[in-house]
Amino acid sequence: MNLSSLLAPLSLSYTAVVGIRNALYDTGVLPSHEAGVPVLSVGNLSAGGSGKTPVTLDLARRLQKDGLRVVVLSRGYGRSKPGVQMVSDGTRLLLDAAEGGDEPVMLAHALPGVPVVVAEKRVEGARFAREQLNAERIVLDDGFQHRALQRDLDIVLLDAEAPAWSWRMLPAGRLREGGPSLRRAGLIVLRGRVGSRRLQQLTAWTRRYSSAPFLHGTLRPIGLRTVEPVKDLTIQSKPLEPLSLLNRTPVAAMAGIGRPDRFFQTLQSLGVRLVYSKALPDHAALDRSAQAAWLAGASNRGAKAVVMTAKDAVKWKAKRGDLPVMVLESRWVWFDGEKVLQDILSLTLRR
Repeated sequence: MNLSSLLAPLSLSYTAVVGIRNALYDTGVLPSHEAGVPVLSVGNLSAGGSGKTPVTLDLARRLQKDGLRVVVLSRGYGRSKPGVQMVSDGTRLLLDAAEGGDEPVMLAHALPGVPVVVAEKRVEGARFAREQLNAERIVLDDGFQHRALQRDLDIVLLDAEAPAWSWRMLPAGRLREGGPSLRRAGLIVLRGRVGSRRLQQLTAWTRRYSSAPFLHGTLRPIGLRTVEPVKDLTIQSKPLEPLSLLNRTPVAAMAGIGRPDRFFQTLQSLGVRLVYSKALPDHAALDRSAQAAWLAGASNRGAKAVVMTAKDAVKWKAKRGDLPVMVLESRWVWFDGEKVLQDILSLTLRR
């Protein structure tokens, strides 16, 4: 019997608690507050690894392109500064990854012109965004389970490439909520490259609970960026090197994300020779001395470059030494349903 099966009894208790909490919100016993401006939430059913942050970036860019004053609102997992905090004002970074959280800082770097706010209580963060930043639209990162703040559209991602055991409820699997919660979704997004049979299976599963439009996309590498010591906190777009730069190059890779295995597989698919890899827990960070030791280990194993995720790069502090340290930059791409998304944004968020 595997660990997932052994933990299944605990999942029953977790499922009951989640069901009671949702029932309290559904019946109005627990209040849900309006933000005063349209709120778009990007979330998922599972814990980590489904592509929430890349889709958040995609949506914020779309709304910004339409001339709207957009603010991204996140919890800021693992940050040292509590309460409502501005990670960036859209032009300058105001907090580092330790103070504001790795994902909010990553979002700030990727979204010139878009303020990023963190708050444990998203209602307070939304109020700050409206009153202090004059937000016209709020994009809520990882907000599906945060029901105290009302939203105009819930976008829920499902990881088509996740292993079978992960579709169980926590702690036996990765699900924070089960299929019935998809009734709250306004859009369902399937993440990953899968065959038609798997796509049909997941579509049929979601249709048991929801008739929301079904979209399909994934994260695609677009280039490499050199990690430099932070000297200027101004937020601006950085030039990218071509993906072919590391073709057949012996590389060491680091990933502290929900699915580090997927990052390593992506590098290998790009022709990289992966000679050394380190998988960290999601949001984990190495201190400066541990980073330096890892660089030395990479060099000893014959690596000619170090590659990491954008989420890890915002926490990188060690001197590079003789090895170039690079970020694999990626962007969300839509296989199917992009026009549906744009139409729903027009109907839901431009009232």
